Amino acid sequence: MVKYDNKGIHIRTIQASKAFEHSERGEYIKADYTGLMPHSLLLMKLEKERGFKKRIVFLEGSKKNPINYKYVSDDLVNIKFDTSVKDLEFVKHQLLKDISNLEKSIDKAVMDNDAKKDKMLQGILKRKNERFEKIKKIDSSKEVKWQEKSTGDLRTYLYANGFKLDDDVKFVQFSRSSSKSRKGEVLFIKETLLKNIQKWIRLGFTIRKNESVDLVSLRAYESLIGSGIESTVKIGVENIFITNDLQSKFKLKDEINVVRTDSSGKLGVVKEKDYEITNDIWDGQSLMDYNAFFKDKDYSFMLLRNHMFKSAGFSFDIQGYLQDYHDKYKPTEHYDDWEIEDRYGVPMSAKDILMVTTPNSCKFLKFAYLTTPNNSFIDFKNRTPNKQMYYERKMYEHWKDEVIKDGEIFGICKHEKESTHSFYDDSEDSVHRLSYQIINTLPADEKSISILMKDEQQYIKKLQNNENELFIDYLEKTSSDLNSNHLYSNLYHINDDIQYTQMFKDYKSTTINKYKSKLKRGNIRVNDIDYCIMCSNPIEMMESVINKTTSNDLKAIALKGDQIYTKLFPFGEKVVGCRNPHTATSNYYKSKNTYNSLIDDYMKHMSKNIVIVNSIETLIMEILSGCDYDSDSQLLMANKCIRYVTKGIEKDFLPVVSGIKPDKTNSYIYSPAQMAEADEKISRSAATIGMVANLGQLAQSVFQDLKANGEVEKEKKVLDLVSQVVALSTVCIDLAKKSFKVKIESEISSIRNALNAYIQDKEEYFEEGVKKTRINAIYKPKFFKEIEKKKIEKERKKGTVRKVPVIYKDFKTPMDYLQKQIKLIGNSDRTDTIPLADLLNKDIKLSDSNNNQIPKFKEMITNINAEFSPINKDTSKDDMEEKMMRANELMSKYKNELSGLVVNAATIKSLINRMYIEDKDSDFKIDENSKMLNLLLCTHYEEFSKVFAKKGVKF
Repeated sequence: MVKYDNKGIHIRTIQASKAFEHSERGEYIKADYTGLMPHSLLLMKLEKERGFKKRIVFLEGSKKNPINYKYVSDDLVNIKFDTSVKDLEFVKHQLLKDISNLEKSIDKAVMDNDAKKDKMLQGILKRKNERFEKIKKIDSSKEVKWQEKSTGDLRTYLYANGFKLDDDVKFVQFSRSSSKSRKGEVLFIKETLLKNIQKWIRLGFTIRKNESVDLVSLRAYESLIGSGIESTVKIGVENIFITNDLQSKFKLKDEINVVRTDSSGKLGVVKEKDYEITNDIWDGQSLMDYNAFFKDKDYSFMLLRNHMFKSAGFSFDIQGYLQDYHDKYKPTEHYDDWEIEDRYGVPMSAKDILMVTTPNSCKFLKFAYLTTPNNSFIDFKNRTPNKQMYYERKMYEHWKDEVIKDGEIFGICKHEKESTHSFYDDSEDSVHRLSYQIINTLPADEKSISILMKDEQQYIKKLQNNENELFIDYLEKTSSDLNSNHLYSNLYHINDDIQYTQMFKDYKSTTINKYKSKLKRGNIRVNDIDYCIMCSNPIEMMESVINKTTSNDLKAIALKGDQIYTKLFPFGEKVVGCRNPHTATSNYYKSKNTYNSLIDDYMKHMSKNIVIVNSIETLIMEILSGCDYDSDSQLLMANKCIRYVTKGIEKDFLPVVSGIKPDKTNSYIYSPAQMAEADEKISRSAATIGMVANLGQLAQSVFQDLKANGEVEKEKKVLDLVSQVVALSTVCIDLAKKSFKVKIESEISSIRNALNAYIQDKEEYFEEGVKKTRINAIYKPKFFKEIEKKKIEKERKKGTVRKVPVIYKDFKTPMDYLQKQIKLIGNSDRTDTIPLADLLNKDIKLSDSNNNQIPKFKEMITNINAEFSPINKDTSKDDMEEKMMRANELMSKYKNELSGLVVNAATIKSLINRMYIEDKDSDFKIDENSKMLNLLLCTHYEEFSKVFAKKGVKF
């Protein structure tokens, strides 16, 4: 295995609206390199491509002494489709507004005698006025480019026409962004680079324009090779054995809830027996020989990528298994002479089989039609099954040839990892965080939630009540460029009396309150739980290699029923599992951890974060929200409290199966317009998934509340609504690939209105102990206020007034019980406060300060906070990696700037004195100083330490 410098390359991220306005209207565009093309097989190919350029930027240090650096390229651009393009009249109005604001700012700069700022603003004002005079003459009725364009219109236009940047360099649509395709983001590439790289991605094939094609699959699978990778592994393609995908088809004896649509598309729930289930038992899974790929590694799974190939490869003693089978059943034949036929009837030496996979991992097989005489998708579909198999084999051989050309290198996206969460260092328990979806679907009363919260309550009390070693440990574990933990933990180590200053106490209080907010959103740590990557029926997979098992004669060999095998928990223990997305109580999968000698013999090196499951004649794939085995993980929970509250749920909460049949598979022709339509649909489906997830939690809360109040008939009706949401969530995930007769937005509204009617059933309610009159409003559980906190704050700042107000009230639901438990923690004990001035080294004289540097530091503080402001305002969880990257770059930039200055202890003391003690300098804002002090600590540690050192301690 080869390790690479996997920094990736930083590229520009631009809104589609800005790209259009710059290219078509001549508007100014800022070159922010906030996008990242991750280290991948695609990037490795691009870097070898003639004409592709990248440059190195030293963020910290220099070429001779690089401390932190990044690669940058202007040849790729990540395009977002979040904002529309406004029409000419709006642009004119906005320009006039900008000009007015600039004039006011110039007047202020003149009054403040700030010549530098005045000159800068005058230059901007001149450009704005010139721009306004130019567009005043435009007749928008004659120029289409000055008309309004929606995000969908922009996507269609840019896919067809591209855009120009950098002195008329043309960029064209290239590929869906591998990490953010759900958000609808797309990579554009310099036009001169497109042809060669696209042909390489598509295995040398050219897809004809306006040809009928499975466009959704093409867009998804060609982007696989651009997925970020940790490292690479060489896999000889002649060592790969393709066996058949098998389906476990069976009829359920027990009753389940089936969600169907009527003739009008309206959802309904029907209880059914003898319902037929089909499980694709190895969907996305491969087995890889332990000795060839995993020996001496501390992991036993790798998620692989290559040309239109995606598979979860699990460590298995393939050669040991085959040798044992041979010795038992073919003792007279020499092992080296034994050949096994793959799914195409091609014989392969048993001794050469080092990897076993199935067609589901080989996405390139979906494009086998490209090997037909006329490369026709329709022609391929009309062929006989035998002929289709012939073209599949032809495509497989072609794929192997292309992989060989690239050195048979596969990318490894990830491997399993043990949770790093813990309460205390001496704890050996598996600890992980829950989510509000998991907590709120537990059939738990208030007492059970208090038990579940017990460890977190004790932990926070210790953090609050002067167990500062624990608090410092927390700061160090959660330190990043987005916070000031590094500063305060180092101050504590320099002089632990800092804990008694108001400055430290304020930061500690803020930090603990942020931690409590995380808990309020359900992210509580719990013992005896962790995530495990699922591997389905590996023994049966190897058996199919030898005996050519078919779906008709498929039987469970190793695990039976709802048994699992994992080293995470003791064998014989009952386990509760779930995975994301998790919608309802019916999504909990109950199993028993069971020892199996076959699994133990051939997967003995398996890590504890892998779980072997049985998909043959079980409901695991339905219960776990339509899971597959291309690296899906299951949160396994042996926690006593969770096991107790979920005891018997299989009787009270029937499994939910979606009987909503697809109307038709999305069929497209190969054209820019159809690509735009397909990608826009994917982008919209992502928003729908979020809406359905929140609707599920509202439905669960109403159900729990009615159940707690003994309203049996109502609770049954709401449970049907919960089932509908479960089915809707699976539909939303498939929206990108399929069309459904159900009107999703309409069903969401219908379910929400039905739930609201149950909530408003009472004439009055109590909030904070005060009786209030019910009004026409949307009622939500109190915990939703925490989930929607950032949205509420955003609306407050914008002054948005909702047409129908939202009222957050107490529900008898687990997440609202959790809010009460957090409230019970209380506040910190009071302690005496030491003035910060008492800790500053009195031997350091302020008269030795370089006061000429103070204005420089003041300016730097202003700039730091201005540049960090948009990062802090970005509330998207999906962009956390991007936020961390931007924060790291900013901190590195200022470290580099400060490292070039000679700063003595007296100057640092003077700066701190002005910031926190004298309070005479209004330009210093106490809450905004931490990053500046953190930078000084990093770049001038010795001088900084002298300021706070206890008497007699030297630095």
